Amino acid sequence: GSDLPTNGPVKCLFEDPIEGKIILVGTEFGLFVSINSGENFIAWSNGLPPIAIKDIAYQAEADDVVLATFGRGFVVCDDYEMIRQFAKNENKKLVVNPQHQLFIPYSKLGHSGNAYQGDGRFMGENLSEKIKIRIKTGKKFGSIEDNRKAFEKNAAPKEVIYPTKEQIVLEELEIPSRFFLHIYKNSKFVATINVANLENWQTVEWNGRYSITNSDLNEKQSVQWGPYVSPGNYDIKLYSMDYTNSNLEILDSAKIEIDFLMEPIKTSNSDKSVIVKKIQDRDKKIYDVIAGKKALNALERRLAKLEVIWKNGINESLERTPEKMKLYSDWKNLNVKIYDIKTILYGNSILAGHEFETNRGISGEISNSFYEFGGSFQASTQTHMDLFYSSMEKLNSIEKQLDLLESELNTLQTKLF
Repeated sequence: GSDLPTNGPVKCLFEDPIEGKIILVGTEFGLFVSINSGENFIAWSNGLPPIAIKDIAYQAEADDVVLATFGRGFVVCDDYEMIRQFAKNENKKLVVNPQHQLFIPYSKLGHSGNAYQGDGRFMGENLSEKIKIRIKTGKKFGSIEDNRKAFEKNAAPKEVIYPTKEQIVLEELEIPSRFFLHIYKNSKFVATINVANLENWQTVEWNGRYSITNSDLNEKQSVQWGPYVSPGNYDIKLYSMDYTNSNLEILDSAKIEIDFLMEPIKTSNSDKSVIVKKIQDRDKKIYDVIAGKKALNALERRLAKLEVIWKNGINESLERTPEKMKLYSDWKNLNVKIYDIKTILYGNSILAGHEFETNRGISGEISNSFYEFGGSFQASTQTHMDLFYSSMEKLNSIEKQLDLLESELNTLQTKLF
């Protein structure tokens, strides 16, 4: 095959037992891979230096390829299945290992990196719990800014160029077209991940969690990562959103089966119906707490906007008539209603500031239920869920209080200002 080193011997060779088109060749100058039965080879350079590969072993149980190197120990390829996916369809834009065992990473004593050991001891990276997704969009979105920069770059020498005022405004107001991933389970939305605006191959990682996205139509979305997903089958879809033409397109899709590493569901000897019931129960609780967190986020944003309107009204200059001053007094007194709502949400901040014992706000209870799933694969206890459902009932009552508050603000605002 072509593209192999011409000045070093081939030391070992491995032919894939499942996908026969894949051939791995260990040479004096690194590992080379072919996905077309040896017609062409590509150097394996991602994390592997051009060192002598003495032997290649395949571990069928873990579906890993292990390399024995000269002077650099052993190298394990955990994502070998990715190569099979490429070999089956070289035109794929989205490639992921079809099976993944999810685990919660441990926290090193002394925090990240080499922890308290310092630079005196080498420590390699452990296997990541995150799911690696390889993406090749095959195109790159241009923008008004890109077009301007290209024009400036290609301008003739000494040519005076500067964008017009209209161009500057359009450049600032442009919503950039983008790529993103959506992940689903049984057609229900699970998570979204932004993808860089690149044409060639890139790697995106998913942490195996549900996400809540508070997004406007822009590239910088605020993502809250919540509970870990349950075992099951998931669909990953690669989207292209071209805002210039208002065109949303699915570029490619892939499927992945997720299981827990330490408590595998599919290999358990327990009754299958019990396992299915356990997963369904966990999923229902997750969907409930996600819906609760979304409702809480929306209510907090609404309360914040009403509070801004109230504060702005306090600073307005008014005509000093008895009627206006009476209405203005009513406006100022709305702060008591705002404080009552915030006390239910967050607890009594005034008393807490004076070190009195206070009741906990429902915002903390709902958020705790949401984030609790992020630290464990187990479903929340019934006690925790009862507390969550009780907090949600109070949240619904606050929604009605906000309706009354907004109505009073609008009425007074019309009469006062």
